[in-house]
Formats: sequence, structure tokens, C-alpha cells
Amino acid sequence: MKMENISAERRKYIRKEWYEGTVLDLSDRQLSKVPEAVTGLKDLEKLHLYRNNLTELPTSINKLKNLTCLDLDENQLTYLPDSIGDLKELSVLSVNNNQLSAVPTHTVSVYSS
Repeated sequence: MKMENISAERRKYIRKEWYEGTVLDLSDRQLSKVPEAVTGLKDLEKLHLYRNNLTELPTSINKLKNLTCLDLDENQLTYLPDSIGDLKELSVLSVNNNQLSAVPTHTVSVYSS
């Protein structure tokens, strides 16, 4: 999906230099939550959200059906929504340096230290 195809409402939350077709890099932005506009990016394959202040992911994360890589390192996540298991294409889920006590059992691959 090209930036010009994203509605003006969604575009105000996502700067063009952060979004390159199938990759969105919102790392190091001091985000406390994932902008709702992100879950509208249906063609997104890689989402980088590391080094933020996220405490939770939206359950609507499951709308990103083409997501193959989700990088959530260095946040404040205490849990992951069960809906993350709906991401059938997800092959890399990185959750290092969070506050997780468990991850959904139906998650494909988890890389954590």
C-alpha cells in the first residue's frame, strides 16, 4: 500500500519516512500505545515497535494478516493479546526486555531472552 492510498486521517499518525510499502518503523518514538491507524495497513509485513513505552497491544493487531515480523523489544508489555495468534503469517515475534510473564500458547515463534 502506498502512502497516498492511506486516508488523510490515518496519515497524520504515520509519517512517510517511517513507512516503506510493507515495512513500518515506529521504534524509539516514546509511544505509549500503538496508533489505531497502524492496524489499517493491510499490506504491512514488518512492524518495528521496539524501544517505546508500550504497555499493551490492541486486540485489532490481528487485522495485519500479512505480518511476518513484529519487533516489540524494550517496551513495558505485561501481556500479549490472544488475537496475536490469528497472525498466521507471523514467523518472528521479538519480545526481549519486556515485563511478560507468558505469551499466548498458539503464537508461532517467540524469540525472547
